[in-house]
Amino acid sequence: MIKNIFVNPIEHRLRTGWRILILLTFLVIVKVKVLTILIKLVGGPPDNKLLSELIKGSFLIVVSTIAIVISRKFIDKKSFKSFGLDFKKNGVTDLFVGFIISGLMIGMIFLSLKIMGYVKIEDFGFNNVVISNMFTFLLWLLIIGVSVSWFEELTFRGYLLQNLTDGIGIRWAVLLSSIIFGLIHLQNPNATMLSGIIIILITFILVLGWLRTGQLWIPFGLHAGWNFFLGPVFGFPVSGMLEDSFIKLTINGPEWITGGEFGPEGGYLVLPIIGIGMILLFVLTKKRKDTPWNQFKF
Repeated sequence: MIKNIFVNPIEHRLRTGWRILILLTFLVIVKVKVLTILIKLVGGPPDNKLLSELIKGSFLIVVSTIAIVISRKFIDKKSFKSFGLDFKKNGVTDLFVGFIISGLMIGMIFLSLKIMGYVKIEDFGFNNVVISNMFTFLLWLLIIGVSVSWFEELTFRGYLLQNLTDGIGIRWAVLLSSIIFGLIHLQNPNATMLSGIIIILITFILVLGWLRTGQLWIPFGLHAGWNFFLGPVFGFPVSGMLEDSFIKLTINGPEWITGGEFGPEGGYLVLPIIGIGMILLFVLTKKRKDTPWNQFKF
């Protein structure tokens, strides 16, 4: 029957591919349409860069959450909490663990490059006059860390990975969702095929956070901490994008190690450090029971 092409007769809901396609289409339409309306209402982006980025970041959080809540309830026919967003299950602890692990990994990247003589500290403090104190620094954390990480984790480790798991099994879902995540980052400034491949490999620590806990809080903390420490604190480009930072760096050295203008995510040095982070994460979650890891492990 033609109906079976679209609907799984056993689950009585749309098949995996159609659910994902609808969500992605919904995200694009809502984001473009609502952003256009928002810009018209406020008369264009604010001149203050910090305020402009804060508005865009808040908008990204709200739009992605609404779109995925609707898709999860009416298309997936599951609860939003089922993504792994039960805050009562070690939510605060997991956020903190993910954030600190990323801080340690970025610190190791910085120290490694410093020891090799590939980075030089030029200055401390912010050049941008709107990022001049702790309050605005914390706002920058919200912009750089929280908004992008919430959107990407909810979309990729939440909706995409978990729907693919329903459709093709957890191992193929991990591989395919990670490849898609890496390919999407090829559109970033200064991206290369090498940076795309390395992003795919880096993605596995985010996936591991979900596999080992069944929750998205560790991936969210990892992602937010990674973006925050990599860019605003240590001054590296974040996936090809360089913003104002507390530490001012000059980076010299082979791009296959440093990542060049794409940042450390485009160089091989990041891989063993991600491996260390994964081992640490594995140890810290060893007491977790009844998680997706039980389905994934060989």
